[in-house]
Amino acid sequence: MNAEPVPVIIPAHVESKLQSLRRAGWNVAARLNAADERDLQGTRYAWVPDSVRDFQRWTARAENPDRTAWFILQAELEGTSDCAFSWDAWERMSLDAAEGDGPFGAGVRAFWDDHYPIVQHVTTYGHLSLRHDGLTIVSGMEPEFEECSPVAGNFDELFLLFGERSALLRELL
Repeated sequence: MNAEPVPVIIPAHVESKLQSLRRAGWNVAARLNAADERDLQGTRYAWVPDSVRDFQRWTARAENPDRTAWFILQAELEGTSDCAFSWDAWERMSLDAAEGDGPFGAGVRAFWDDHYPIVQHVTTYGHLSLRHDGLTIVSGMEPEFEECSPVAGNFDELFLLFGERSALLRELL
């Protein structure tokens, strides 16, 4: 007796975010099953909301048409994606630049302890990150990745901006 395939039910809050990205012209794909839930960053990012982690676990691909901007997903966090940049590449670059400068390096680490990168882009080498204080979304670019500007009031609002094809996001990404 053959078992009926079990339908995949993507959480509605993830599917709505994927739809917003599709409306903005992004290439997106959901996973057929959620990635194993693992806390890959230990307690460093214990404050990241479940809605962000769910999006990362249930999304297989979320990139702009030029493939110059992408969401950091579970595969990037695990180091199993084909992405040329690690999920924490901008932090590593800043720490490399701080070599020999203890206070500057400590400041870089403190910044990234409070900023969880969620999008990377290489047109201007920058990031969108979730800020611990208030769970707002901010943007930073090279050469000072840690100098940020506000983008959205929260993770959900970021996807509203995508769905509206926000000029701000088009400029950033």
